[in-house]
Amino acid sequence: MAAAARARAEPKICEEKLRLGRVFLQALRTVMNLQNEEAAVLMRGAPGLERFDLAIQRARERRAEAKLAYVLHVSRHGC
Repeated sequence: MAAAARARAEPKICEEKLRLGRVFLQALRTVMNLQNEEAAVLMRGAPGLERFDLAIQRARERRAEAKLAYVLHVSRHGC
């Protein structure tokens, strides 16, 4: 196969897409970890569930921002 044909056949990797994907995944993990911690506190019957409200809200906002950045990049860049 000619070099030009091989170059067309190989997928191109978009570093920004990968970076944004990692940011989004980390934001997802943060939300899940906070929710898991909240569930553990609830199961133990320990006080302090309210301390999770603001942290989870902020983590969800960061997740939404990261998801939007990822989706917008993919749709604009076509990668």
